Amino acid sequence: MRWARRCARLCAMTCVLGLVASCGIQADDGPRDIGVDDRSLTPTDAADASEASGASRVYLVTPNETDAQRRLRSVQRDVQPRAAPLLEVLFDGPNTTEAGDGMSTALPAGLQLLSTRPVGDVLFVDVSEEMTELSGDVLVLAVAQIVHTATEIASVRAVRLRVDGQDLPW
Repeated sequence: MRWARRCARLCAMTCVLGLVASCGIQADDGPRDIGVDDRSLTPTDAADASEASGASRVYLVTPNETDAQRRLRSVQRDVQPRAAPLLEVLFDGPNTTEAGDGMSTALPAGLQLLSTRPVGDVLFVDVSEEMTELSGDVLVLAVAQIVHTATEIASVRAVRLRVDGQDLPW
């Protein structure tokens, strides 16, 4: 009888350990793309084509009317679709009309574009240290503004963001 209890406990523990082990999240072998439906921050669609069209678009932050969650929204800019001019316009923030419509930026005041350097289809963007003042959701929005704006350039597929020449663990 004693042996039967021990055997039953051992079987029960083995089953529990098996269930716990099977519920773990396996590490990826390498980087992978995250599907659009699985992303927590995606730009909203523009209201109409005249509001955001063409290659010269920057992404600003706007509250969503339905849930008050801040989201990205593209707006048209009259600037060449090249990295430095486009990002400098982004760093200027919303114009008067856009600000009146509730649009803003998550980028910190005084942020400067130090350099841009394309390497293949990756754009290396170096910004000033004001970026390190951000954290949490504001940092996510600020990085997203830069990445989405930079990837509006046809030749840019990915962005590598640096602060004063240093890679940070974003």
